[in-house]
Amino acid sequence: MKSALRLTLVTTILSFSLLSASTAWTFVLPLDFVVKKTVAKTGRTSISIDQEVTFKVGKDSLKTQENWLIEGDRNLKVSANGLEPYKENIKVNSLFNSKQKTHVVGKNKTQTPVGNDFYQRLLFIRSSDSFMQYVRELGISEKTRLSKADGRVCIAIGEPSQGEDKSPQIWIDQDDFLIRKIRMPSGTEISLSDYVNVKDDFWIAKTQVIKWAGATATVKVKSFSVKNAATIQQFYPQNFELPTELAFNESSSIAQVVEDFYKRFR
Repeated sequence: MKSALRLTLVTTILSFSLLSASTAWTFVLPLDFVVKKTVAKTGRTSISIDQEVTFKVGKDSLKTQENWLIEGDRNLKVSANGLEPYKENIKVNSLFNSKQKTHVVGKNKTQTPVGNDFYQRLLFIRSSDSFMQYVRELGISEKTRLSKADGRVCIAIGEPSQGEDKSPQIWIDQDDFLIRKIRMPSGTEISLSDYVNVKDDFWIAKTQVIKWAGATATVKVKSFSVKNAATIQQFYPQNFELPTELAFNESSSIAQVVEDFYKRFR
């Protein structure tokens, strides 16, 4: 009788444990709550970020150094230069104002719509409305589910992929509400890790891995500062005169990857 009672008790506890684990896994926080918590992690001040980008194609590698000035998701500016022996081959300067990109080639200043692959603004969104606007513009479904990214349980926004048809999605950590992965409509994937606290509720990912069309670029943040980082005048298109020059001495696979990267993502 006692053995039967113990068996029943063990079975009940085990069933309750499995039910609890299953419930914990299947419960998904509301999307509006998740978005609100996420946009609260990007601070309310400008930031200057110095980082290094490493490109690898086969046995070849190439590095560039970048400086970003960022004032939320609507005002961003990047300056990039190649490191030796490509110092003179790569000089990129781009200014982003809301949906407009400004750059100078030769003596011509041009303004074009910001491309869908410009993921950088998604990391500095300051309002739930802006976040959801980008989600809709990228054609990402507002459906949510639990999934994993960077080895962590995340809330995935978007339709789950079917076979090799990879749908655009955003993965947000369910514990700290930081973006861990983004898949753009083009299939480009951005993985984000090594988050650090800049100031108060301002977090940035010190490591970004961008994969697209068989190519990979790894970004490592070297330093950052929020002290007098930028003034709003620095984001005015009429004040932007820095040229862009991408000119390699000879065509190569790695040169093509770098050119594609700076045309699509910067």
